[in-house]
Amino acid sequence: MGLLFYNVTDGLDWQTYYKYIDYFLYGNNEITENQGLIYYFIISSTIKSQLSLIGPYNILEVFNNGIQIGNFLLYCLGLFGLFKLFISEGFSKKNTMYTLSILNFFPSVIFLRLTMKPEILAFALLPWLLYCSKKYLQS
Repeated sequence: MGLLFYNVTDGLDWQTYYKYIDYFLYGNNEITENQGLIYYFIISSTIKSQLSLIGPYNILEVFNNGIQIGNFLLYCLGLFGLFKLFISEGFSKKNTMYTLSILNFFPSVIFLRLTMKPEILAFALLPWLLYCSKKYLQS
């Protein structure tokens, strides 16, 4: 649904963040801002996997598709981390699946998946940080 109804390249921050994609895809720009680069590297990698699809009229659609697929993969990584964390805390699988299913429909989570913002990387890694810290402290 997001691919059909939302275009990341029309967003307010597209011009700001495009230089990171341009850097990782083509090496054209110099990165001078003090932001983390791993998110932009992941997004550029998903776009790079679709470079053969780029034509003279669909470059923005390929960028939009790559960004939303990269965000969705990071979101799935975060959901799996939440699942492991909830199960390790003693919640039942049934209740955990209900909770994660409801989480998919929150407007802020939908916005997180659709826009090109590095905050989704924090969503993807924070549950794993908590889960691994708990496992470390237990052993």
